[in-house]
Amino acid sequence: GSTRTRNQDLAINAGNSDLISSTEGVLYAELKSISELVDSPITISINNNNNTNRLLIFKVLGDNKLKFQIKNPSATVDFTSATTNTTFDKVAIKYKSLDFAFWINGVEVLTDTTTSSVPTGLSRLDFSEYDNSSIFQGNARCVAVFKEALTDAELTALTTI
Repeated sequence: GSTRTRNQDLAINAGNSDLISSTEGVLYAELKSISELVDSPITISINNNNNTNRLLIFKVLGDNKLKFQIKNPSATVDFTSATTNTTFDKVAIKYKSLDFAFWINGVEVLTDTTTSSVPTGLSRLDFSEYDNSSIFQGNARCVAVFKEALTDAELTALTTI
């Protein structure tokens, strides 16, 4: 009858490399972070098991904005979204050469049509960065990786609350 604190769940290297494409795709998450309560960024990523190639969705302490990062050997591109909900957000990163887009709650909030180099060797889905730093702390109702880039209509439907 007493209250107990449960240990946190961890999902490290949760991806299946056969289901993650390095040429195009979508990283999708329906999440609610608790970043206001922790002192480091929280992250969901697909990566190549090192710092050279990755896509990140993350939130920084005290900043109620989602951030997105594309990293490949020739460039790192960072994007910051508008303020997000304090409840659940549905977010997606579409990645394809010269066609990167970031969706939050049914709206395309950022695009990049200048980055041609897609991160290569993507093989892992982590609730952290590649080295298990910036571990995701929050609630995730759904996390998915699509092997093909979805259309704008599909991304609108997928991310609409």
